[in-house]
Amino acid sequence: MTTSPEGAADPEVPVEAAAEDGREESAVLEKRAVKGSLLEMGFYGASQVLRLGSNLLLTRLLFPEAFGLMTTLAVFNTGLIMLSDVGIEQSVIQNPDGDKREFLNTAWTLQILRGGLLYAVALLLTWPMAYLEQQSDLLLLIPVGSLSVLIAAFGSTGEFTLRRRVQPGRILALDFVTQAIGVAVMVVWAWVHPSVWALVGGNLVREAIRTVATHFVFGVDYRNRWGIHQASRDAIAKFGRWILGSSSVFYLAGFADRLVLLPFIGAERLGIYSIAALLSEAAFTVIGKVIHGVVFPVFSRVGEEGHERLREVYYRARLRLDALAMTAIGGLVTLGPSIVHLLWDDRYADAGWMLQILAFKAGTRTVFVPADYCLMSVGLVRYGFANNLARAIWLFAGIPIGHALGGEIGIFWAIALSDLPSVLILWPKLAAEKLLRPERELLAWVFAAFGAGLGWVAAQALAWVMGG
Repeated sequence: MTTSPEGAADPEVPVEAAAEDGREESAVLEKRAVKGSLLEMGFYGASQVLRLGSNLLLTRLLFPEAFGLMTTLAVFNTGLIMLSDVGIEQSVIQNPDGDKREFLNTAWTLQILRGGLLYAVALLLTWPMAYLEQQSDLLLLIPVGSLSVLIAAFGSTGEFTLRRRVQPGRILALDFVTQAIGVAVMVVWAWVHPSVWALVGGNLVREAIRTVATHFVFGVDYRNRWGIHQASRDAIAKFGRWILGSSSVFYLAGFADRLVLLPFIGAERLGIYSIAALLSEAAFTVIGKVIHGVVFPVFSRVGEEGHERLREVYYRARLRLDALAMTAIGGLVTLGPSIVHLLWDDRYADAGWMLQILAFKAGTRTVFVPADYCLMSVGLVRYGFANNLARAIWLFAGIPIGHALGGEIGIFWAIALSDLPSVLILWPKLAAEKLLRPERELLAWVFAAFGAGLGWVAAQALAWVMGG
């Protein structure tokens, strides 16, 4: 569809023709979205099988403390990235000029500058982090492990371009191949020299190979060049100011458990918790990947056609997402402990009851994250910021309170209920924009109940087989 810089239909094109062109374009995008969603889920399934297999091997080669330290390092690096996220990728996807060379080169240059700054910050924070977490091992782990942040900054913006075009196939294939290489390095290293450095080394190898490959395997029609175009920089800055705030508080809300838990429960229990978190987040993670990589670009284009059309596409996407994720999450509530008992040894047994509680968080995330992206697609980014801020406040206040009232169980319920503020922040705005259908939201929990029933049947069958 022909558009002006503001996104309105070109006055030389009849309104009826512009609307028709818009619907044809959105129909093509929806078809790509379906294909992209299937690819996301397929590669994610393969990735999770690989991740689970490597986890089963590594938990036998390493001690829980190693996973606790690696979890802390991963949360630290994620914090560096998200606390400085100015929406470079989202800007390329959402901005009308996101396919122009000067815009892409500006995005790439800003990405590299940000990566260098982040690594410098990591070095400055090494000692304070080690002191706060009471872990001297972090004095060396952070400077080495945080190199992955610097390395990743040199990756091509071709990934953003393919996301914008809803063509994620090559990105997913590259991610899977490099993940397999990283896992192989971890397993071999842990076999020869069992320590947390096996996990760190495998991650660095994976990131280095992926970064180099992004410049050759995506098949886009350009190569990134150093340079900053002022108008492009200003556009990224304008869009990214709310992304920066939203990502910062999203990190605090999404990873506060890993940040705050170590002093409360110690590295060993944090390692066990990481197993429960891995399983509880599995179903939502694939949905999150589909939303970010496939659905958000579609919402951004369809939103130009009006809110009525966007609501139609939004709930059509939600039906597929809820049927898959909420059914799986419901199944984890009843089947989860049996899975933990079957796959891990007795040291990780408590991950079973942790998983049952954390599944509720995964369910509410599945419901509210698409709503956040729907608002973002029409430029209402500040509501995501407010939502994430409320979640962060809930967690930082709730975890200590939960610990005081109920010990570990109190902590995990505080984490599980952390998305409840979204009801008061996202839904009223969706309703005001005529994007919300309250009666439809109940269907998500019907899928969850159905999944819990299936999980209970599967758990009984598994117990009968194991007992026999």
